[in-house]
Amino acid sequence: MKRPFFYSSILLTIATLMASCSQKPSDKIYVSAAASLTEVLTEWDSVYCKPNGIELVLNFGSSGTLTRQIMSQAPCDVFIPASPENIDTLVACGIVNAEAIKPLAYGQLVLIATLKDSVPALALPCVLPQPTVKVAIGDTLHVPAGQYAVNALRKLGVLGEWSPAFIPAANVKAALRLVESGETEYGFVFLSDALKNPKVKILEILPDSLTGAIIYKASVIGASVKGIALLNRMVQNSELNAIFASHGFTTK
Repeated sequence: MKRPFFYSSILLTIATLMASCSQKPSDKIYVSAAASLTEVLTEWDSVYCKPNGIELVLNFGSSGTLTRQIMSQAPCDVFIPASPENIDTLVACGIVNAEAIKPLAYGQLVLIATLKDSVPALALPCVLPQPTVKVAIGDTLHVPAGQYAVNALRKLGVLGEWSPAFIPAANVKAALRLVESGETEYGFVFLSDALKNPKVKILEILPDSLTGAIIYKASVIGASVKGIALLNRMVQNSELNAIFASHGFTTK
């Protein structure tokens, strides 16, 4: 009485094994990128990658957090942080080949303010107008935008006056949301985050002489063939360069 069930179980097992053997390796390309690249890479994926049959899996976050994820063997073929130091860390660990790194774009840091009428404009260097004022800044332990801001304020000689007002954020987009909502009066973000945002106003663009050069480099993780192919596409792609420019980046 049990033989038909026994034979059907064997046939189901064989069919499952055959199906799994016939499956092709995944064509997905995993990209971990700084949160400030969200709009650029999402747009490029939509207008270029998908129409050309390139399947990206995009993962955005603070560059330091993404670095730790990659070191913990999270899936990643291409890594694009907002600071070359994060790539240097992976090179030192043998995770990234120093020959498989290419500059993609350059950014700028800006001081922004909420749109509330009661919030006065500032011009650096200056002290904050009131002791109760709050300033959104990416967590300086792992967010490059916060690290660049500290560099600038230190060079201007006002870091001591500003640092008590800092409200640390998980990434640059989180810092932007704090200013958008009015939870903080001011904040430091990248130009690309604020340029098309109607909820904040840009008070000042900080020069590289204060922040240090803000370079977005793309790197291939391990010996990923898919990563190398995508990197080559990115450095040669006019559509990507145009998208970068439209969001306030430069591609020197």
